[in-house]
Amino acid sequence: MAAPHRHSKQKDSVINAERILRALDSRLNHEVTLVIYGRAAIALGFDSPPEAVTKTLDVDAVIPLSQLARFRADQNFWDAQEGTNHELEIEGLYITHLFEADQIYWLRAAIALPVGAPRFGESTCRGQEA
Repeated sequence: MAAPHRHSKQKDSVINAERILRALDSRLNHEVTLVIYGRAAIALGFDSPPEAVTKTLDVDAVIPLSQLARFRADQNFWDAQEGTNHELEIEGLYITHLFEADQIYWLRAAIALPVGAPRFGESTCRGQEA
């Protein structure tokens, strides 16, 4: 199994998923934990992921049912998401696929990334089941 991905500090080597999450993070005024899955999870979670995975255009996330009411009421998060999508629209990057946990029929593993404080680039990825 591949080792966990260590986020790059160099701008030119930042993958799309990390760029999207950094843009989101810059707009948040509090910590938000997103359960990332799909290509973005693979790109962020492993060293040397396939090139196609690093070029994914979006970040998919699952909202745990236990946090659903909090997410729905979190206007800063939704404003941050909208601002991120607007900023990255010209590049075709976005974060819009936010699913409630009961909408996902099969989710083997995901990566939980604390987004907010501390800044995204200072956080370490850790595997966590959704």
